[in-house]
Amino acid sequence: MHDSLDNSMSVSQCRIRLYRYWYVPFELATLLTLFGWVFQEMRAGDWLGEPHRYYVSDVIRNAASMVGVPICFMLLFRRRPGSVGLTTIHLSQQLRIAWRGLVSMALVSPAFAVVGMLGFRYARDWSAALILLVAFLIALWWLIRRCMSLPTVHGAICSRKIMAIAIIVFIACGFLIWLVRPVADRVGDAILVVVFVGFAEEFLFRGYIQSVMNRICGRPFRTTGVHWGHGLWITSILFGLCHVILNGQSGLWPWGVWTAGAGLVFGYLREKSGGILAPATAHGGLLLIGELFR
Repeated sequence: MHDSLDNSMSVSQCRIRLYRYWYVPFELATLLTLFGWVFQEMRAGDWLGEPHRYYVSDVIRNAASMVGVPICFMLLFRRRPGSVGLTTIHLSQQLRIAWRGLVSMALVSPAFAVVGMLGFRYARDWSAALILLVAFLIALWWLIRRCMSLPTVHGAICSRKIMAIAIIVFIACGFLIWLVRPVADRVGDAILVVVFVGFAEEFLFRGYIQSVMNRICGRPFRTTGVHWGHGLWITSILFGLCHVILNGQSGLWPWGVWTAGAGLVFGYLREKSGGILAPATAHGGLLLIGELFR
């Protein structure tokens, strides 16, 4: 009796280890490889004609690489939308956390103004990287303290209907950009950075990658009621590295450093809110502020 139980437990443990240390890492490595390939292949936009060439190429490239690729993997590996942060459960709570995330990004914005006044280039100068990294770490500290009174959202789910509505809205935003860009470029830019940069990047990194990393590493740590693991900072480093490697230019390591710092803020919002609405709001809001004061 005991021998059969021990054997069944050992088989179960082997399956868990196989899933965690081989199957899931293979999924993540394949996802990152395909994402990088699609992003690089579609970066030039030579196949598009003027006047929409570079503008539309950004929309299609980000939609295909950061949203299309993860959705394909969700279907392939049978991931539910809620498992990657697409959820409307406890929406009011998510919105409260998202608002605090947005305020934290507003507090970071003056650091970009300081970098500009000092004549630093935010993507290439290490002095700018240090200023912005410190600003994001302060924002993270402020955010943790401000969110202490809010309950952490756990284990949310999402219906396929909500998933379908989100995809329709995403596609509609793409067509809206194509329509308004020739006559109102600032409006088109605003939609681009909020939806096809802010949301798209958060869907890929905090939604899919951080969720997969949590399956590999677990979430053994707890800070002010928020469970988190090594996946948070690993995803943040990957976030920074992708800004450096996939841009196609040299000398962008300072950019990678402070974007990794920003990734820590977005990663915390993901763990606190249980979804990607809060980090996408904060990320899109930061980019929108930059567009408004450009």
